[in-house]
Amino acid sequence: MGHLAPDASYEEYESLIQRVLANPLAHVYAYRYGATTYGVVLGRDSGACWLVMFGLDGVMETAFPPDDAEGYTRSRRMRLIGIVREVVDAAFG
Repeated sequence: MGHLAPDASYEEYESLIQRVLANPLAHVYAYRYGATTYGVVLGRDSGACWLVMFGLDGVMETAFPPDDAEGYTRSRRMRLIGIVREVVDAAFG
């Protein structure tokens, strides 16, 4: 979809996703679509904002740089949980 360089490998895409998820200041959301809830992490990598969405079973659904990140976060279906650091601290003390 043009989000990555045409010659980007799967490993590069996976590495980008891991960097976004590991960013302690990235925002964590719960997103409800119908009866299904997804986890969403919105963070920056190399100056660009990326949205990573995964099922509660841990399977990654998608990752892309949204055109309007604030528009996504204003959705009634999206609930801010906190930042990665807060979520990890709450889970593990």
